[in-house]
Amino acid sequence: MDSVSDYKHDQSVSIPPRWEPSTVFRRVPSIAAESTSPYTQKRFHVLDLRVNERDMHEITPLNAAQGPFYAGIDVGGTNTKIGLVDDFGRTVAYQSIPTAEEDGPADLIRRVSEAVARIRDEAGIGPRDLVAAGLGTPGPMDIPRGLILDPVNLPHWRNFPVRDELARVTGLPVSFTNDANAAAYGEFWVGSGRQSESMIMLTLGTGVGGGIIVGGLVVEGVNSFGAECGHVIVDSRPDARLCVWGGGRGELEAYASAS
Repeated sequence: MDSVSDYKHDQSVSIPPRWEPSTVFRRVPSIAAESTSPYTQKRFHVLDLRVNERDMHEITPLNAAQGPFYAGIDVGGTNTKIGLVDDFGRTVAYQSIPTAEEDGPADLIRRVSEAVARIRDEAGIGPRDLVAAGLGTPGPMDIPRGLILDPVNLPHWRNFPVRDELARVTGLPVSFTNDANAAAYGEFWVGSGRQSESMIMLTLGTGVGGGIIVGGLVVEGVNSFGAECGHVIVDSRPDARLCVWGGGRGELEAYASAS
């Protein structure tokens, strides 16, 4: 297995040359995006993971797919979703596993690696045909260093080098970004926002997240928190609901999260 340092973690991978990065906006690299929208036939490298919650483990016949293949991993506070897609963004395999946050990040990364290998084999994909992984996690995060900093929904993950650990365990180069930004960019690129140059997306899970696209660029913000809205105060009354994760009263997550 190659060492993690061999991968360089180039965050500009698969970015069309017509898009220029800036300090405020960033074109997100290939990454998993949870979506229920139809995909197009355009040749995009974004990992568009369309999730059917009723089918917790589904496989698409390989004769409908085109390689090479990519793994998309969406780490949530309750569940972690893993998908394999072909070079046209079509999902060929999918599985959801419990995050089990209390067991720590290293345990989840191990189980993610095992799940990736399992569904890869079940889909009939050779190890050499799975060429990279995209990872989305809650923030805040330090993307250049591959760290998840202090996520309120994953308290045991503070300052964990999640990108490098996933690369080490899977042997794949890993592209890392904020989960809500990834979801927004997936919709923008191959989903319901593909006809728009600018869009806003809200994500509802264990928490509430958000992603903003302006002129085809993701609003990145400090520590990839440019569009995070889960802990915005929406109810200022003294007896407003207490947010389990944020600890404050009247926060949006206390009223709107899926859990």
